[in-house]
Amino acid sequence: MINNTNEKGITLIALIITIVILIILSTITINLSFGENGLIQRAEDAKVLTDQATTEEQGKLNDVIDILDEILQDTGTEGGGSEEDSGDASDVTKVSDAIKNEEKFKDTTKVKDDLNNIIIIPGGFTIAKDSGTKVEDGIVIEDVNKNQFVWIPVGTYNVSNSEGNTITLTNNLSRRTFSEDKAIEVSGDEKIVLASTTGYGEYHYYGEGAEASEEDEYFDKTGIDINSFKASVAERGGFYIGRYEAGTETERTSNNVSLTKPLVQNDKYSYVRISRDEAIEQANDMYNADDFVVSQLISSYAWDTALNFICQTNEEGYTLAITNDSRYGNIATGVKQKTGQYKVENETSDVYSNIYDLLGNCTEWTTEFQAYQFANGYVYRGGNYAADLRIDTTYPSYRISGGTATKVTSITFRIQLYVK
Repeated sequence: MINNTNEKGITLIALIITIVILIILSTITINLSFGENGLIQRAEDAKVLTDQATTEEQGKLNDVIDILDEILQDTGTEGGGSEEDSGDASDVTKVSDAIKNEEKFKDTTKVKDDLNNIIIIPGGFTIAKDSGTKVEDGIVIEDVNKNQFVWIPVGTYNVSNSEGNTITLTNNLSRRTFSEDKAIEVSGDEKIVLASTTGYGEYHYYGEGAEASEEDEYFDKTGIDINSFKASVAERGGFYIGRYEAGTETERTSNNVSLTKPLVQNDKYSYVRISRDEAIEQANDMYNADDFVVSQLISSYAWDTALNFICQTNEEGYTLAITNDSRYGNIATGVKQKTGQYKVENETSDVYSNIYDLLGNCTEWTTEFQAYQFANGYVYRGGNYAADLRIDTTYPSYRISGGTATKVTSITFRIQLYVK
């Protein structure tokens, strides 16, 4: 019996010791799990840190995405092929929407075409219903009197090629000589020999009014303002020229007929029998009280840059600059047409990128000064319906000097606009 009692006593003590050990281990485990630096607290801290790291990484990733978006959208200079400095792209009205909504722009406004080119629409104008929706097709604006002008991009701009891809071209504001395969850039006001020398000797640029040097024998002291035009083009990325030659409602049959406000509209009589100085006056006065645009007689800069634009954007290329073929324009046909009405095989001809009669019909006064044949000679440009190709040289980039008082039935003028 003594032996049996001893065995029961040892078993009870072992049990008590085991329970005590389990309590101690449980206490340690609970402390490790739930204490201040326990496993659960550490797990919660790790989760917080992981969430913070994820948030920071996402923020950095968003910054990279924003930078990439800016790079992808930056395709050129304003007015050429870009939305640079235009703000959120969704805030820029599309040309097609402006046409659909017949939107009249109260203030000067940026719009974009189908290829994201930026065009500057002056206040008080609308986009014409038959305007192109891409710069290459001719963006046409219209005033309240239905006079129309076409945007000429300067700098880089986007076009669509024959494969339907978008490519970028460059059209700088400059004077040029032209050949069939390319346009040759002319820098600054350097006097250069032009392409139009056949039968007439060498022609030279003599400046645009006050650009000429006062030391020049033939300096023009009228001081035509070309520099404000250049400054606007540099800022705005383009300018406008008349969609049509200047026109009149009734035909001018005498040099003594009173001057009327020019019309830049389809199916009007060409504004002829007007001297160079009268053309300057009529062009300047067209928008003389306007808050948004300035109108001028077209300059050699505007003529050459507009001509280069249509050569770049039409399949005929630089043939358009040097042709005297009547299939392309009313050159040497002997019959003057109304504005926008010249047809070949019953289809309207001499319309390129929505610009009419730039190649032919009447030659057009410009502000370029040139000393040739006349001591105070001013240049008129373009092909001529009345030319005799056996003795005359006439084509779109052609220039010849005429006296300022010259008034004939084959010389008219075209207006350029720049945005204030």
